[in-house]
Amino acid sequence: MRLLNLYTLQFAEFYSEDDKPPYAILSHRWTKHEVGHHDFIDGCDESSDGYRKILNFCAFARGRPTRVWNEERLLFEHVALQWGWLDTICIDKTSSQELSESINSMFAWYNQAAVCYAFLGDVPELDEGSPVVAKAFMESEWFERGWTLQELLAPWDVIFCNRAWEVIGHKCTHGEGGRPVACAAPDHRHVYGPAMNAEISQRTSIGSPHLRGPLYLFDASVACRISWAARRNTTRIEDIAYCLLGILEINMPLLYGEGPRAFMRLQEELIRRSSDQSIFRWTPDPGLSNRSTSVLAYDPSDFVDSSNVAATGQPPDAPYAVTNIGLEIRARTTKIWDAELKRQVFVMKLNCGHYRTDIEGEIFERPNGREEDFVPSVILIASISSSTPNSYERVYCSRPVLAGEGEEVAERLFYIRAWDGVSSTRRPYGRWRDYSGTHYV
Repeated sequence: MRLLNLYTLQFAEFYSEDDKPPYAILSHRWTKHEVGHHDFIDGCDESSDGYRKILNFCAFARGRPTRVWNEERLLFEHVALQWGWLDTICIDKTSSQELSESINSMFAWYNQAAVCYAFLGDVPELDEGSPVVAKAFMESEWFERGWTLQELLAPWDVIFCNRAWEVIGHKCTHGEGGRPVACAAPDHRHVYGPAMNAEISQRTSIGSPHLRGPLYLFDASVACRISWAARRNTTRIEDIAYCLLGILEINMPLLYGEGPRAFMRLQEELIRRSSDQSIFRWTPDPGLSNRSTSVLAYDPSDFVDSSNVAATGQPPDAPYAVTNIGLEIRARTTKIWDAELKRQVFVMKLNCGHYRTDIEGEIFERPNGREEDFVPSVILIASISSSTPNSYERVYCSRPVLAGEGEEVAERLFYIRAWDGVSSTRRPYGRWRDYSGTHYV
């Protein structure tokens, strides 16, 4: 890992976790005038916005007490940091190998940082007044970028700063026993500002429990975690998949130029490594005329309605895998005749579901004795043609399907079409507003 000395502005390489010093890390939106690694070394326009951002980050980070764990004394101390990391200058993006390694390590680097400073350049100074600042914070483009999602979730301490580098507030995380971590600092309101978890949750649709720290993040189902990126965007199409690697605990090679195939590859890797079938719990586009689609999603926007999906934790009945002819899965199903689709369909139950919306309060785990409040998710599949036995495609209809009306089918083998033809046009967000992707069992 390449770190920048906050005082000398010189780089140093650290190859061992044991040798790596405490460091501050920057989260920000890229603008037109960012300074790259070689620009910084060879000399650049020191009056540019990008260079001033680097200097301001260094001055800000070295002038504030930061909570750092002392391994010898087994306690937290508040110290002044000497090192920092910025994605603009600490990665040599001319090296594809270094770029790939860095992106696969990014979640860990943000997680291991002593503190993350999120610079929101579109939020005005505090003397503009609390209502103006609060409104600008909620509307900041920082919340719309794909890469800033992991930069919000991975660190233990995230402190938000406005364009004048004044503290707006912080993400309050919790350590063992549920004790707030950031608020443990002396004079914490001066150092961290107010906790803003409620505002962050409202802006991002990320449940408050998952904002309490990285340990709580992975309690969310795969579909839920992908849904957090559903309304975010990236400059490169591939990055909407790559920015999810750490959040989904996946490592894979980067292939810029593959386009939407990157998200397909991410799903295939998830299927290989996880038994969480919520990966199939996404909402097909109801605008498709033929009412059939693939079993894998096109991009994260397909998961926009999956933020309330919870995994049951139960293992699937049998292993499944993506093959060259589709998703190979052995499952018990219910066979029904669907009048709307005018075809016979099979209802396949997944090991995930959601809680009824009429329950008061937030529920993220199945409560004892309240299984009736949990609605399992299913997908519908139908035979592609009589000439291709065992070959199926995913289908959907615009009304709930009552599987109890059908005929139980013993466990059998299905090959479900895994991919649609990849289009160069991304479907617009918000297309599911009048459609429920859940079928009731």
